[in-house]
Amino acid sequence: MKWWKMRFKIVICVFLLICIAFFLWIEEVRYYPKKIFSTEFSLQLARKDVERFKEINNRLPMSLSEINTYAIENPNSHLREIPFGEYITDIDGNREEYGELNGKGGLFYNPNTGEVKVNLTKSVGHYLRLYFGKQRNEIPAEW
Repeated sequence: MKWWKMRFKIVICVFLLICIAFFLWIEEVRYYPKKIFSTEFSLQLARKDVERFKEINNRLPMSLSEINTYAIENPNSHLREIPFGEYITDIDGNREEYGELNGKGGLFYNPNTGEVKVNLTKSVGHYLRLYFGKQRNEIPAEW
């Protein structure tokens, strides 16, 4: 086989590998903005429902799941029946609730103050490595 035919095959193989890598990257990152938006939206809903629960019951809920239970038992309360979640980490829709900020995902809730935060203590770029949007260097626990 002549050298120029061999070089052509190598160029074609490299081009195909680059195309495959590009499409895999696109497939991975196209949901990143939705994950961030869903987490921010869930956080806003959780904070509003904590305030609404406090208005209705004159006390803060002991946990975020108490809000969901109350909403199921009292459908006219206008509280969210679906559990709140965090969508940035590998566990999509992480519904874990923690009493301390430990970076394990899910949400942090302080029943003494009613404070709700995303339980992610490193930057968005740490959790979504291929995300290069405007929130890459933001820390979700500070939202």
